[in-house]
Amino acid sequence: TTLRLVGPRADYPVEAELARLGLEGRVTVDAELPQEELPKIYGKATCLALPSQAEGLPCVAVESLLVGRPVVATRVGGLPELVRADTGALVEVGDVGGLAAALDAVLEQVSGGRYETEALRSAALPFAWEASGPRMVQVVRGLIG
Repeated sequence: TTLRLVGPRADYPVEAELARLGLEGRVTVDAELPQEELPKIYGKATCLALPSQAEGLPCVAVESLLVGRPVVATRVGGLPELVRADTGALVEVGDVGGLAAALDAVLEQVSGGRYETEALRSAALPFAWEASGPRMVQVVRGLIG
């Protein structure tokens, strides 16, 4: 099992910490990827880990479910509406042990065939742009008259 970190680089020296821990071969870091590459990455992943301290309803979680991958995330923002027992697992912010346990459980459930790709996709469809975009346009039009 390998971990792939994707996203903008923070000020934290991730590569140096990985080297210090001897994890260079088990963890890869991709800081800047084109948006169109992300669905391919989700498709190759076993699950998505999203240990955020604050979120709205992140597209990355919706997109992961749309390609049939469960999500392990922190209980923030709109994630509890999307991530349920049948789509992954939620943990509290800062609960590193809980995050590790949730990832282990979801990985085990994936290998056991517990998650159905179509069920994951169906859970994400109401949050996908095709469904939410037109509703957003209606709201904005209503606000501006």
